[in-house]
Amino acid sequence: MKHAEKKQPRRIQGVIKKRAAAGIALARFGVAECNLARLGRMLAASFLLGAAGILVACASSSLAVQSGPSLDSGAQWVLLPVANNSDSPQAAEKLEAILATLLRIRGIKDLSVYSPPAESAAVMPVLDDAVRLEQALDWARSRDFKYGITGSIEEWLYKSGVEREPAIGLSLRVVNITTGEVLWSASGARSGWGREPLSGTAQKLASKMLDTAGLHSSSQR
Repeated sequence: MKHAEKKQPRRIQGVIKKRAAAGIALARFGVAECNLARLGRMLAASFLLGAAGILVACASSSLAVQSGPSLDSGAQWVLLPVANNSDSPQAAEKLEAILATLLRIRGIKDLSVYSPPAESAAVMPVLDDAVRLEQALDWARSRDFKYGITGSIEEWLYKSGVEREPAIGLSLRVVNITTGEVLWSASGARSGWGREPLSGTAQKLASKMLDTAGLHSSSQR
């Protein structure tokens, strides 16, 4: 009887030791699982930061602006021809359509678009951009416009490579039709995301440039 009583505490001690060992193992497993989860979160954050860095590298822009007087959006405006110095045909016409939309969005309701007079089939169209612009200015002066907006395209292409990022380079300026004085001008360049349309990249750049033009409505004074 005494011998049995002595063995019972030893059995209890053995059970306690086993349970303690199991508890320690479980705690270690929990710590390891927590560390793995923390590592996973760190790797995910690192991946996102890296991806963001790649995205930033793929889309960039630069802008230089010549500030001038406030421009009355309620006055009579005319969209003059844009010179296309890029190798992309029809780029000037595309930019002119973009500018017309952006100007109207910014409150310029009285906006006309220059169109050259109808020419006979025997007469060659004017190819010199400077001559075309001077003709457009003469046409605008005879119609009492206050402001004219024109510009040039320096770059309009997709970069070579797998992603084929669009690259746009533009110059815009607003002139006093009567005097020919340049009231505001801006030059900018932008490279877009891979596979982004050229027109979309041009619209973003032109919009950013026009935001610096100081447009206001005379009716709000």
